Amino acid sequence: MKLLAVNGIAADSPSVLGDAITAAATDTSPVVLLVRNGNRYRDVSVEYHGGLRTPRLARIPGTADRLDDVLLPLK
Repeated sequence: MKLLAVNGIAADSPSVLGDAITAAATDTSPVVLLVRNGNRYRDVSVEYHGGLRTPRLARIPGTADRLDDVLLPLK
């Protein structure tokens, strides 16, 4: 599936989607995505008004530290 447009604006850069998500935080209308799957096109309405979010890693107390193991250099 490929994202072609966001709210009628060509999705030629990542900022188009980011701008639409930011604008939706103060608007009640959904973010409308035009997507293509093979030779079929479809509008998908997304009711999200929470603004941009950035994931963060947080340690859960009492669990093993797996990230340090992943980041160790190979032998």
